[in-house]
Amino acid sequence: MWYKPWTWGAPTVATTTVDSAWDDEQLEIMQGFAAYEADLHGPCGHLLSESTDILADPMNAAGEWKYKPQLPIRCHACTALAPMIKEYDNDTSLLWVVDKIPREPRG
Repeated sequence: MWYKPWTWGAPTVATTTVDSAWDDEQLEIMQGFAAYEADLHGPCGHLLSESTDILADPMNAAGEWKYKPQLPIRCHACTALAPMIKEYDNDTSLLWVVDKIPREPRG
């Protein structure tokens, strides 16, 4: 912080400068990453800018691609978490942590 010389016992102007934690290249990378994440569609993970394009429309005869769903995979961490979420009435304001722990020996 820099102060102008004292006048009548109090500073007249105060200036604060903040140095960025990132250089220009790092800032560009993070801004690009933020734009990429903002374009992701949660349920399918595809880019909205691509998956909502007219060329992806299955009814468009001039379309260049289409999407074919695959069989689902199960996230075992989410499976373990599901009963706990129900116990808390599906409160969406909660953030959950699921620990990966060693399995007890079988037998």
